[in-house]
Amino acid sequence: QGKIIIYQQPLQLSEELAPEGILLEKVTTEIARLMATGQIDIKTDMNITFTGDKRVLSDLELLAHSGYGEDTFGNNITLPRELAYLRR
Repeated sequence: QGKIIIYQQPLQLSEELAPEGILLEKVTTEIARLMATGQIDIKTDMNITFTGDKRVLSDLELLAHSGYGEDTFGNNITLPRELAYLRR
């Protein structure tokens, strides 16, 4: 089940949507713009299974648990010490 998180109310929608194109394209474009400007986020739970080198998999797990280097607002955060080599 997904969630749309709205950070700004009322949403600042585009003044004018493109007159041509199908509705799905217009909605997709507007959602992408709202996400890019930080007005909304779309969250969904998913399970992913990786296979391969255990060292790499361990680093992926640490990266995932640390929000992939971002907080909930998209700001960079400090990575765990074990992943410091990724900044080089």
